[in-house]
Amino acid sequence: MPYRVLLTGGSGALGRSLLRFLSNDVDTFIVKAPTHHELDIVDRKEVNKYMSAFVPDVIIHTAAITSVPKCESNPILAHRVNVMGTQNLVRALNDTSIFDRINLAPKFVYIGTPCIFDGERGNYSEDDLPDPKNFYGYTKMLAEEVVRENIKDFLIARVNFKPMEPWAYPKAFSDRFGTYLFANDVAKILVGLIKEDKLFGIVHITGDRRISMWELARIVSPKIEPMTLQDYKGPPLTRDMTLISKRLPSYRLGMV
Repeated sequence: MPYRVLLTGGSGALGRSLLRFLSNDVDTFIVKAPTHHELDIVDRKEVNKYMSAFVPDVIIHTAAITSVPKCESNPILAHRVNVMGTQNLVRALNDTSIFDRINLAPKFVYIGTPCIFDGERGNYSEDDLPDPKNFYGYTKMLAEEVVRENIKDFLIARVNFKPMEPWAYPKAFSDRFGTYLFANDVAKILVGLIKEDKLFGIVHITGDRRISMWELARIVSPKIEPMTLQDYKGPPLTRDMTLISKRLPSYRLGMV
C-alpha cells in the first residue's frame, strides 16, 4: 500500500525536487504538497483539520523562512513560521484523534541546517552540540527540539543544499564553506531513506567535498564574481558549514 505523504514547503527548492521524485513513484507514494493558501502551518486549527482529512503516513517538513537577514529583521515572523509552524504540525499528531483510532504513528521528517552550529571549525557531526550564530539558526535549533521532544518516530536531516539553477546573487562568498549538495541530490537521498524505513533520529546528509559557496556558484553560473565576508554588511553568518556523518556515507555533488 502506498505511503501517504504530506509535504510542506513544496514551492521551495528542496520541496520542488521532493515533489518531483515522490510524484514519479506512484506505486510507493501518494503525495500532497499544499500551498500556503491551502495550509497555513502557523494556524493550529487549520493544521489539525488538514491532517484529519488527509491522514498522512509520512510528514516531510521543509517549509521555513531561511533568509538570515529576514529572520533578523523580523524575528517574530521567523519564530512563528520556523518554530510555531513546526510545533503545530507536531501537536496535530497528538491533537488529532484519528491517528489513535487507526493505530497510526506517522514518521516525521524534518529538514535541518548546519546553521545551528557556530561555523568556527566545521566538520560537525550528529553528536556536536548546537551553538547558533544568528536568529535563523536559533529558530531551526528550537524547531529540532520540538521534534525530538514530542515525536517518537522522527528523522532530522541536516543538510546544506542549493538548487541547480543560476545563482540568485551577483557574487558568492569565497570564504564560506560547506559540504554542499544540490536539491535534486538531497531529494533522491531522502526519498530513498523514507522507502528503506531504517533510519531514525538525527542524520547529516553531506557532499563528498568541502567547497566554497563561490566554487558551488561557478558550477551553475560560471562567470559569477567572488566576494569575502569582509565585503558583507549584515547579520552574523556561519563561516564553515561543513558536516560529517557517523551514520551515512558522503554523496557526490550533482549525482542526479
